[in-house]
Amino acid sequence: MAEIAILIIFVLLLALAALLAREADRRQDAERKLADFKEIETLLEDEALPEDPAALRAALRERVDEHQDAESWRELVRQMETVDVDPAVLADQLDRARERIERLEAQAAAQGSGGVDLPSCWYARDGTVAYLFDVALAPDGFVVANARAPEHETERGQLPTASVRTSRLLTEGQFLRQTRPVYDWSVERKCRFFVRAFDLVAADQKDLYKRRMRVLESRFYKNANPTGGLPAGLRRGWSR
Repeated sequence: MAEIAILIIFVLLLALAALLAREADRRQDAERKLADFKEIETLLEDEALPEDPAALRAALRERVDEHQDAESWRELVRQMETVDVDPAVLADQLDRARERIERLEAQAAAQGSGGVDLPSCWYARDGTVAYLFDVALAPDGFVVANARAPEHETERGQLPTASVRTSRLLTEGQFLRQTRPVYDWSVERKCRFFVRAFDLVAADQKDLYKRRMRVLESRFYKNANPTGGLPAGLRRGWSR
């Protein structure tokens, strides 16, 4: 019986090792795909490109041979070649690409944490969570403002938050890019910053709200729709 038990344990350990290896491969694949999509997103946002889909296609083709990272442009053009020439369809495909970036971002973050909740990076004196930012989930993107955290104002100045443009509307790509340094800071210290999330998306746009929330959760833990009304810093950014 002892030999049978040892054999069963050995088989279970082999199965567990195979499962862990498969999950590691999935994580590496997700991170690789995320890097590819973010390169394309950066190219789209950093270049002065037209918003009209038809003009965008022409501009991308012109830049293929002259851009310093031409292979990224070629890959983007190859993807666009498979899209129907209808500008409306092209715009929809670009939206889908952005959504995929968000899903990969969230997937990589979830796999990186191993499914285990991390402690808050900041706590108040009474032991409750202290918030880094207030974040408005808006129809056109995000608005970020510094949350009140009296015990941590000195520490705030030492965080890599200089890239975060507060009290103004940010696209999803800008939000992800600007909050990356402080997210990496929390990953290195095995904690996660909490933010207060305010919903400004219309009640009949639940899918958009969920998309905004997925992007937010790829960077922070959140307290959704706290009481007390919209903070002044968010109102200033939302009214512009």
